[in-house]
Amino acid sequence: MADDQPLGTAQARPSGTTYWNEAPAPDVEIPTRIGETAGSTKPVGREVSLRAFLSISVAITGVLENDLPARIEQTLPTGEKQPLYEIFYDRVRAAYPTELVRLLQLWVRLDPSQPDAASKLAAELGKTGDAALALRLAARQIAKIWFLSTIDDPQAALDKEKGTSRSQLGGGLGQYQLAVIFPLIGAPVSGYSNLPHGYWSEQPASFFK
Repeated sequence: MADDQPLGTAQARPSGTTYWNEAPAPDVEIPTRIGETAGSTKPVGREVSLRAFLSISVAITGVLENDLPARIEQTLPTGEKQPLYEIFYDRVRAAYPTELVRLLQLWVRLDPSQPDAASKLAAELGKTGDAALALRLAARQIAKIWFLSTIDDPQAALDKEKGTSRSQLGGGLGQYQLAVIFPLIGAPVSGYSNLPHGYWSEQPASFFK
């Protein structure tokens, strides 16, 4: 597939040949590559993609949009402030660009405004085959990034049977504290230390110096 050809659009191919990723294109234009532009500095369809990402996040996590820390702003290394849902979208998009685009295209076609959109999405994710596997992989990242602020390392192999990965990528400063799992279970955000287990049981040698 040519790099500049959007997913889901017609291409020259041998007669009668079809590909699993060639579902009908949605009415909206979701970019196929990060940074793809159309005479502007913003990626084509970014706003549409962000809206689709936020609404599918609600469907996948089961957490209402008002209960997601989606619009809490964080400061980027550039000093610019950005809502968390945009940061999460960019993280998943950078790690799993093809899978996320396919999932968002499917979600837009299902029409998120319809009450049965989530059940239809679940049915698509439950199918067998490589196409459904790619969709589940993207959906898994969306669930993980909201609940835990982590995603699977795209460089590590994913166990296809268990759907698990031994290698995780964490977010930037402040994302871990906003993980949805903590308020859901009624627990404070746990602390982190790279010291060995049990270090707190011994008085530091320099404590009274």
